[in-house]
Amino acid sequence: MYYATKNGVEKRIESWKVIIPLFDNQQKQFPERVIEVIKSKIVGEFGGLTAFNVVGYWKSGRNMFSDENIRIIVDIPVKGREKASTFLQI
Repeated sequence: MYYATKNGVEKRIESWKVIIPLFDNQQKQFPERVIEVIKSKIVGEFGGLTAFNVVGYWKSGRNMFSDENIRIIVDIPVKGREKASTFLQI
């Protein structure tokens, strides 16, 4: 949703972020097809998404851990908040 303002054009959106893990807790990789279905459903519902690979790190005791994920960002018009909340089950 775009609005003309005194200083230009403003777009009123919310950015929703979804993290999709690539591996389960036993380090078994999730099937690529499962991840593609998730992305396809989001694009079908909201018209698009931005995705990139990320690595998370955390420490427990003396051990350092990491995991690989896909971070998805979905930009949704502010008045679509309820639809996004229901779809993403937040």
